[in-house]
Amino acid sequence: MYTVKELGDLTGLSSRTLRYYDSINLLSPAELSESGYRLYDKRSVDRLQQILFYRERGLPLKEIKRILDDPSFDEIKALQKHRRQLIEEQKKLSQLISTLEKTLIEKKGTITMSDKEKFEGFKKVMVDENSRIYGEEVEAAYGSEKLNKANKQILKMSEKDFDKWKILEKYIISTLKNLLERDVISDEEKSTLGGMHREWLSFTWDTYSTAMHEGLVEMYLADDRFKAYYDDRAGNGAAEVLVNAVKVYTKELHENQPK
Repeated sequence: MYTVKELGDLTGLSSRTLRYYDSINLLSPAELSESGYRLYDKRSVDRLQQILFYRERGLPLKEIKRILDDPSFDEIKALQKHRRQLIEEQKKLSQLISTLEKTLIEKKGTITMSDKEKFEGFKKVMVDENSRIYGEEVEAAYGSEKLNKANKQILKMSEKDFDKWKILEKYIISTLKNLLERDVISDEEKSTLGGMHREWLSFTWDTYSTAMHEGLVEMYLADDRFKAYYDDRAGNGAAEVLVNAVKVYTKELHENQPK
C-alpha cells in the first residue's frame, strides 16, 4: 500500500494532484487507514499509469475517466496501443531529428539546405504515417492513383500552405471538442463544420464531389482507425459528429444546386 506522499514520490505527481484525482473520482484510494489517510494498492498504481499515458496524449481528464470506467476497457489492449503510438512517435522524432541535424550543419556553413528540404522531414513523417494507418482502405475506396496524388500534394505543399492546412486541422479538432460539450448542435453549425472539412480536404484533393466526401467520412465510422483519429484527439463521439456535419453540408449543396 502507498500513502498519498509515497505515491507522489513514486510518480512525480504532487499530493494535491492525487487528491484532486480522488475528488473527481478519477483515481480513488483502495481504502482509508484507521487514521483516515488514503491508501493506494497495485490496482490503483496500474490505473494511475494508464491515466498518465492518456494524459501524455493530451486527453482531458473527463475523457480519460470515461475510457477507464468503460466496462469493455481492456488494460492489455490499451498498453499495446500505447506502445504502438510511442513507436510511431519515435519514428517521427527520428525524421525530425534528421532534419534538425541537417539544419544545424547548414547554419555552420558546411552544407546548404533548400527551403523545401527544411520541411521535408515534417511532411515525410505525415505521409508515411497516414499511408501506414489508412493507405489500404483509402486505396481500396478510391484507387492507388488518388492516394498517390494526395501524398504528392502534401509533399509539394509550400510552407505557407502546409501551415494553413495544419492550422485548419487543429481548428476542426477544437470545434469538435466544443460541439461535444453541447447537448444540441444546430444544422448551421454542422454545415459550417462540414464546409471546414471540405476546405481541409481541398489541400490534398485535386477534385471534389459530394459523393467522394460522403464516402470518405463513412469510413470514419466503418473503420476503428479512422474513428480513433478524431475520437482520440477531440473526444469520444467526435467522428460521428463530423460525419453528421458533412452529411448536412453535402445535403445543403444538393438542395442549392440549380434545378
